[in-house]
Amino acid sequence: MAALDALNGTSMQWGNQMMQQLSSLDSQLARARSSTDISRDNIATRLQQTKDRLQTLLTAVASLDDLRAKLAAVQTRAGDVTAREASDYAAADAQAKDVEVKVGNWRDELENALAQLREAVADEENQRITDHSNETDTIAASRGRMNQISTDIEALRRQATSYIGTRPANALAPAVTIGGSPPLPATIPPPPPAPPPPPPPVLERPALSPGVTPPPQPILWWGMRTGDQGVVRDEDTHHGVCLGDGVTGFVAGTVPFSSPGKWRVYIAVYAVDGGDVSDSVSIVFNGQPIQTFSNDPSKGFPCDVSICLNTKGTYVADALVTADRLDYTISWASSNAIKSKHMYIGTGEAVFVGYPGAAPTTATIGQILTFQPFLLDKLSSL
Repeated sequence: MAALDALNGTSMQWGNQMMQQLSSLDSQLARARSSTDISRDNIATRLQQTKDRLQTLLTAVASLDDLRAKLAAVQTRAGDVTAREASDYAAADAQAKDVEVKVGNWRDELENALAQLREAVADEENQRITDHSNETDTIAASRGRMNQISTDIEALRRQATSYIGTRPANALAPAVTIGGSPPLPATIPPPPPAPPPPPPPVLERPALSPGVTPPPQPILWWGMRTGDQGVVRDEDTHHGVCLGDGVTGFVAGTVPFSSPGKWRVYIAVYAVDGGDVSDSVSIVFNGQPIQTFSNDPSKGFPCDVSICLNTKGTYVADALVTADRLDYTISWASSNAIKSKHMYIGTGEAVFVGYPGAAPTTATIGQILTFQPFLLDKLSSL
């Protein structure tokens, strides 16, 4: 009995302990389950975030592929632009050389014309010297005859003193015959009136046959001038029209066109070494300012901002004029009064490009100006 009580007592105690352990184990399992659920939720959230990031990366990869395709297209277009730039630059250089050759030919023609003009002036001077010598001899002979006539008249006056008192007061002196000369008039007639001044020269236009396109007209700025001040034609240093020994000056004139219409007018302007960069030449055609050039021998035509295809100080200005004539004014301004340091202008040309109602066509040099901004913009990006 005692053993049964001992066994029962031990079993109850053991059962209580086991119940406590089971209860503690159940609590631990509950906590473990709760922690597991939280971990699972966190893992699910992280997985979703990872999926979203992967989707973003996939979208970015697709964008990169699209960008790669666009870059390939841009590279192709860049190659085309480079080839076109090389072609345009070569064409511009060729046309610039053509203009330079044309200007050189004009200068040669003008020098030949100037030589012929100088020869004609020398011949005229010789002829005038000869005529002047003949006139001098004639005047000397006339003076001798006049002295003889004066002597004869004085002698006659002395002879006539004996009968002057018997002549009526209002009677005219009789005509006197000296030697074999015709009789002298009693009174000397008044001198004839001076001839009227010659009319102003008529503006003569170059001849043009009907139905013929007007050819290009060379323009001699000095030869066609109607007014000038402080400007000279210098053949020693510049071989062109330039400012003299002063700080300001101008030359103005009129050029009649062979036909009314659209004319593209060109003028060459040259910078000089040794002059000040502030020196300038301003061009005005038909009352409209065209362009003002500064004295920069390191640049030239065609030029845009800091990029120039010509670096010899040669500039060309052009303007489209719709009229039957060109009224020009070219002005100089300088900081010094030394002629050899002043900018100068060369010859010009007027090219007929059409009538006002027709579609305009571009002259040879105008083609350079047409693509010049595009070319210079591309060159600046290289």
